Amino acid sequence: MTELERAVEALKAAVKQSGIDKRVGDVVSQFTSYLILLVSDQSHIENRSLNLFQKSSSPSSQSISKLCSILSRPLVPLYAAVPGPAFQLSSAVLRKVIDDKLRNALNTQNFQLSARWNEVAIVLLSGVLDFLDKHSDDMTKETVASAFYPTICTLFFYQDASLTLLPRTQRTAYSLLHETLIGHPGNQRRLRDHAVLGGSLIGIAISQSKGKSV
Repeated sequence: MTELERAVEALKAAVKQSGIDKRVGDVVSQFTSYLILLVSDQSHIENRSLNLFQKSSSPSSQSISKLCSILSRPLVPLYAAVPGPAFQLSSAVLRKVIDDKLRNALNTQNFQLSARWNEVAIVLLSGVLDFLDKHSDDMTKETVASAFYPTICTLFFYQDASLTLLPRTQRTAYSLLHETLIGHPGNQRRLRDHAVLGGSLIGIAISQSKGKSV
């Protein structure tokens, strides 16, 4: 089972255990049924007509737009109801999009497709930022940090030369780091750890995000 599949199952289990509003459960069903299309090995998917994101295929602009629409506003109820599993799933999606889909597009020099995958990453990160704008408490910041710091630090600071991210994608990720650091000493200590990121790289991220200091 892949990281993305594990995250999907964890979210479903959390929603089931919490007994939350049925509408939120419906969002989970819609969300996860479409995200499973990102999985390379899709032999287990029943509805093969929806198989738009196979590793060997090039998704259409319409497919990318649909994915973007699912990764933005519809996720807000999940972030509010089951934040830990929901943010972990979003982080797994981000890793899948960048480290697999975007990397493959760049390796085949399909720059139009790589731009689309950059847009998917931006939409996902922007949705988390929008949620943080309205929920800026320490617990939410810590939950977002736990989910996204490993992915962002790995893909945006320590990636190999073959993985080129658009400046806007980088700025959006840096902005997420910035927002989780403001007024949160615990997150600041976590990122200052050189095993995670380190102070000098934090400075680079902040200077390229919103121009604010922590």
